[in-house]
Amino acid sequence: MEMRKKIYSSYDEINRDLEILNLERKLHYHKVRKSIEALKDDITLPNLAEGFFGISKNDPLSVGKVAIRTLLPIAVRTVFNFFKK
Repeated sequence: MEMRKKIYSSYDEINRDLEILNLERKLHYHKVRKSIEALKDDITLPNLAEGFFGISKNDPLSVGKVAIRTLLPIAVRTVFNFFKK
């Protein structure tokens, strides 16, 4: 991609371009933050376990899915507490 030099004829043109660049920067920043927040929500123990056991989020609530969502976090905490002692 070739960069061309832009020739400005006034300070107003420069300021307008700077405002546009600033808004684009803020937009990209917020998109990245939103993506990070979505990633944090997706990377939870129940979600990882569902992926490991091949349970789809689109499936209706099954016994396995309910068990994983409720029992697995309890089991993991119990194991960690056991090894802390």
